[in-house]
Amino acid sequence: MVQIKTFGSWMMVACLIGAIGCSSSTQSPTAARGEGSGTAAEARALIDLTANAYQTASAYRDKGYVRLDYSLAGEPFEDRAPLAVSFQSPNLLSIDAYAVQLSSDGKRLQATIEDPQTNHFDGQCLSVPVSDRLTLEEVYADPMVAQFAGSGMGGPAPQLELLLSDNPLAAWLQAPAELALGKRQSVDGHACQSVVIDAEPLRYVLWIDVEDYLIRRLELPWQAIAPGLANDPQLTDASLTIELAGAEFERRLPAKVFALQTPPMSVQVTTLINPPPAAPHALVGSRVSSFRLPESTGRFDVNESGSGRPATVLMWIANHGSSQQAAVALQQAIDALPQEVQQRIHPAVVMAEPQSSADTGRMLRSWGVGMPWIDDTQAVGRDVFQITEAPCLVVLGADGSIELHQQRLNDALLQVLPAILTEVSDRQPVGRRAREQYIASQASYRRLLSQRSGLQFPLSTESNLLTAKIRSNQNLR
Repeated sequence: MVQIKTFGSWMMVACLIGAIGCSSSTQSPTAARGEGSGTAAEARALIDLTANAYQTASAYRDKGYVRLDYSLAGEPFEDRAPLAVSFQSPNLLSIDAYAVQLSSDGKRLQATIEDPQTNHFDGQCLSVPVSDRLTLEEVYADPMVAQFAGSGMGGPAPQLELLLSDNPLAAWLQAPAELALGKRQSVDGHACQSVVIDAEPLRYVLWIDVEDYLIRRLELPWQAIAPGLANDPQLTDASLTIELAGAEFERRLPAKVFALQTPPMSVQVTTLINPPPAAPHALVGSRVSSFRLPESTGRFDVNESGSGRPATVLMWIANHGSSQQAAVALQQAIDALPQEVQQRIHPAVVMAEPQSSADTGRMLRSWGVGMPWIDDTQAVGRDVFQITEAPCLVVLGADGSIELHQQRLNDALLQVLPAILTEVSDRQPVGRRAREQYIASQASYRRLLSQRSGLQFPLSTESNLLTAKIRSNQNLR
């Protein structure tokens, strides 16, 4: 089972990161610190009052969201993601957290995930019974819910831990974290006292309403939650906060707040199933009709039989930034291959836009790309390889079979690209195998979906078409 970190656990992870050398420009609190000091004791007392207020609340709701403010190359940006919770004791709940929509009406808990890459989990809707007293473990019992509700830039919803955990904030109060009272100021029109949790060199700040002990804002150490941002030299003035806008304790909330929202045409399952990867391009595993690209600057031809080497790597590009990034990434991937593998590959950059060969060469040199290039003056990419946008990567085998056809180069592809190129250069049927694996994974997925929904899901039309396509291509060889 995927385990979700509570918000307190995020803080302890950050402490460990700090212990192994993470640097930060955040200043330590100026208030007195140390066990037994008046300030530390007052800070601990305020946190205890806050935890008790959430634990004893009849009902709670907010319109929370995570906010990341930063400047990139001097230009200000703001990113937001929802992180809202409504709760009524003992088991009514509504969560809007990143891509997860979850509701409990006291009888059943339902959840859906907005994820375009999987067609929103193919319309799956988690539907399971709930206990008389809802627990944090119950909310996050489904691995996919746990993953998507806790992997946003602000981590899991801390207000949910305060409401449902038997021991909320425990991790916040353990060594090496030190507590101190910070300054007072208004947050969304409410007088708030800040509590600084100093896990040097990282620092958390809770802004607590002095009247009703609601947390109105949490300042997070963005270096720990979003480590990739810290490495960008153009990024400055970054701050990461959880804004619990409209937070309030209530006696009772309207029933409609917790009404189950079952999407139309949804498939109710007892456990969400991660759909298999998208299908390979329709041409993968097949051979295309006769064609010929103009001779490359490296003096080799490319036609329906390949290029005379076991692997031919073609990247169609245009004169724009995404093509530059892709071409540079491809150059780096090929340069990283062992020399004996490079000798079995013919790589070339193919210019999809009309321009002179000299212009293409100058552009590639300015990008730091030294691969041969071809000007696709006859629109072979468009007409033969069905390329609709650049950049697009095509890998041909020794007999001209299409082993890979990929729009853009994403991080996942870059990680496996050296292995793919090595296998193609070894004359392995990479494309055909990708097709067969896709069909097998679809069949397995449909069987599992049938088991967890009680419905029957035969192979999709797409999978049947792929099967027919593979058999047709094999018959033509």
